[in-house]
Amino acid sequence: MLLTVDNFNLWFHGRNEQNNPVQTQVLHNISFTIPKGKTTALVGESGSGKSVTAYSVLRLLEENSTISTTGSIIFENRDLQKLPFEEMRIIRGNRIAIIFQEPMSSLNPVFSVGNQIKEPLLIHRRMVKKEAEKEAIRLLDRCGIIDPERCMTAYPHQLSGGQRQRVMIAMALACRPALLIADEPTTALDVTIQAQILQLIHDIQMEFNMGLLLISHDLGLVKKNADQLVLMKNGFIVEQGRTEQLFSSHSNSYAGQLLSLTTREHKQKEISKSPLLLETENLSCFFATARSWGQFLRREKTRITAVNKATIRLHRGTTCGIVGESGSGKTTLAFAILKLTPVKAK
Repeated sequence: MLLTVDNFNLWFHGRNEQNNPVQTQVLHNISFTIPKGKTTALVGESGSGKSVTAYSVLRLLEENSTISTTGSIIFENRDLQKLPFEEMRIIRGNRIAIIFQEPMSSLNPVFSVGNQIKEPLLIHRRMVKKEAEKEAIRLLDRCGIIDPERCMTAYPHQLSGGQRQRVMIAMALACRPALLIADEPTTALDVTIQAQILQLIHDIQMEFNMGLLLISHDLGLVKKNADQLVLMKNGFIVEQGRTEQLFSSHSNSYAGQLLSLTTREHKQKEISKSPLLLETENLSCFFATARSWGQFLRREKTRITAVNKATIRLHRGTTCGIVGESGSGKTTLAFAILKLTPVKAK
C-alpha cells in the first residue's frame, strides 16, 4: 500500500472571547488508503476537513495544531508524523507533490514560471541549470502549454487560469512523485478546461503509475475519476468504499442521500403545454474591430461574430441553461436578449 492513514486525529488551539485557551478537534479517527496507481477521493462540503486532511499528510499544518499520538500516516513504510523535519522536507515536493486549489495565489508573483519549475529540479534532482532548463520546457510541453519556451519567461499574472493550473501540474511532476495530491484542481476553470485538466492528470497518473489523492466537492467529477471514495462531514468519515458501489447503493444515510443527488432520474416536465415566455430565432451579434489601413491606403472595417444564429425557446416555469467556455458567447447572448448590445435577427 502506498499510503495508509490510520486513526488520525487533529486539534487546533486558540482562544475564546474571554481570552481563555480552547481546543477544537477538527479531524476524528480518519482512516483510508491509497494503492499505487489508484485514485482515492476525499469528498465533502466546505469545512468538512478534506483539505486539512491532505495538508496533514504533507505536515503543512499551522503551529497551533496538535496530532494524536495513537494515529499514523504511513507512506512507503515510513510514518510521516515521526520523521525529522529534514527527512520530511526531502519527501515533500519530491516523493509527494501537491496541486493547490488556487494557482494564482500558490505561484510566486515575482518569479518567472521557468524559475519556479526549475527550483525542485535543482534542489531535489540536483540538475545543473542547463539540464533543468531543458527539463522544465519538456514538462510544460507535456502538460499542454502551446509555447513552452515563451511560457518559461512569463510571470503568473500573464497566463490564463488554465495555463496557470498546467504550470502547477508541471511543478508537481518535476520530481516524478509517487503520490500526487490534487486539491480542487478545477476550481474556477471553464467546463472545457476542467475536462482537459482532469484528462491531463489522469494521463500522467497512468504514465508514472502514481497514487492520486483527489479532493473535491463535485460528486460528478469524483464518480468519473476515483477508484475509492471517502465521504467526510464535520471532520468525520461518514462512509467510504469503492466508488461504483457507493453510487449504486440506495442508503437512507447522509451519504446515500448525498450520492443519490447525482444519480436520481428526474422526470422531464411536459413543457409543450406551458406558455412560451421567450423565443429567439437566428439571433446574431457582431462586434467591429479596430479599423486598419488596407491595400492602397484604403481604410477597411472588419468585424467578428460573437453570436451566430442562436435559436432558443423558454417556456414559463422552466429553466434553459446556456453553457460554454469563456468567450463562447453566453453573456453576449443574454445582453442581446435584453437589447444591451446590437443584434441581427430574423
